[in-house]
Amino acid sequence: MAWGKAGSTTLGSNSAEINVTMTSSNFNQFMVNAIANGTVDSQMRLGYNSNDSGQNYAIKQSYNGGADGSGSVEQTSIDVGVGGLDDDCFHIGYFANFNGEPKFFSEKLCHSYGTGQHEILREIVGAKWDNTNQANRIQYRESHTGNDAHISSDSNLSVIGSDEIIYVVQDGAVFYEKDTNKEYILNNGVWSKL
Repeated sequence: MAWGKAGSTTLGSNSAEINVTMTSSNFNQFMVNAIANGTVDSQMRLGYNSNDSGQNYAIKQSYNGGADGSGSVEQTSIDVGVGGLDDDCFHIGYFANFNGEPKFFSEKLCHSYGTGQHEILREIVGAKWDNTNQANRIQYRESHTGNDAHISSDSNLSVIGSDEIIYVVQDGAVFYEKDTNKEYILNNGVWSKL
C-alpha cells in the first residue's frame, strides 16, 4: 500500500485544538505529538467540511494492558485522554474512511508520567464515527473545562492516506528486470522467462 501526505498542522502558538483539513482517502494514518501546557484531557473528532460535534461516536478503551472498559455510545468525540494530565503525549492511529460507510478508528497512545519519572501511561482505543460521508477533516482537541490553550506551540497533527490502487496485469504482458537483464511474459497467471 502506498501512503501519501494528506495534511499536517503544527501549532505556532498555544491552542485548545489542532485542526487538519486533509485529502480524503480510503485508508488513513494519523500521528499526534502533543506538548502539554497545562492539564490536557484530549479528544479526537472527524468531519466532512467541518468537525462533527454531534453524538455520532462510540468508543472502547484499555489502559496499561488492562481489561477493556465498558464502552460508551452517543459521544460527541473520541476520548483519547487518560483523565487529564499535565504531560506530553504521542498518538498514532488508523481509520478506514470509505464513502457511504461508518468509519472505524484504532489508536495507540502513550503519555509521559511526570517530570523526572521513568514511567509512561499507555492506552489503546477502538472507536466508530457513525457518519457515511468520507472525512476530510480531523481534529485533536482539549476537552478540559473552559477549553484553555493547554496544547503548546510546536505540537503537531499529521495525516497520511492511501486509496490502495490495485493494478490488473493481463496475459501477454512482458516484464523486463533491469538487475538481471531478463524478460518474463505472463501467460494464464504465471510469469515465464523469455
